[in-house]
Amino acid sequence: MAEGAGESTFQRARSSEHQAVRRAAIVEAARRLLGKVHPLDLRMRALAKRAGISPSGLYRYFENMEAVLLHVHLCDFEDVVGSWEQSLHSGMFNDGNGLNDMAALMARSFLAEPRFLTLISLTPSLYEREVSVEALVEHKLQLLSLMQRAGAALQSTGVPIDDSETPRLFGQMLAFASGLHLLANPSPTARIALEHPALTFLALDMADELEEGLKVLLRGSC
Repeated sequence: MAEGAGESTFQRARSSEHQAVRRAAIVEAARRLLGKVHPLDLRMRALAKRAGISPSGLYRYFENMEAVLLHVHLCDFEDVVGSWEQSLHSGMFNDGNGLNDMAALMARSFLAEPRFLTLISLTPSLYEREVSVEALVEHKLQLLSLMQRAGAALQSTGVPIDDSETPRLFGQMLAFASGLHLLANPSPTARIALEHPALTFLALDMADELEEGLKVLLRGSC
């Protein structure tokens, strides 16, 4: 679909199946745009242009930009979980060191998806305050389903975690990873401040800290 196409190229979906296809296309357009702009800077008009739909047409599928970004968050998490599953299917955990290997794999996956970590950090304080209860319930149920998939992947490595503990564990992991992401990527002013000799210890190595923290959480779940 050509960028900037009009409403005629994105006809209104009639069936629930067509609506799902339209919603997925809008979310994918948002993901492409977010490769260039920060989530807080994404606007409905720019998204509509990229998706080939009128700005008013977007509201047939999403109640606001925050609802779109919640779906982007889910798609990014699905990519992360999918990367874990693919690595596990390749047989990379055959040396009996499943817990440490899984922590390393998770850390690499999170580091490869900085936008995902940014969206997690923004969701409770911003996006969840701007969407309806219905949209939020839908988002959290889909998030729970992805956590259960992630838990199954974790169990396949031999890590003895109970199904009932999966949401709590991955909730802690996501909170830790997103919080660490914020601390490891300070504002330009804060970055300069951390160059003070007495404050240099506060500068974080995201990769090392993330992997070690995930190991601690995994061990605590066993």
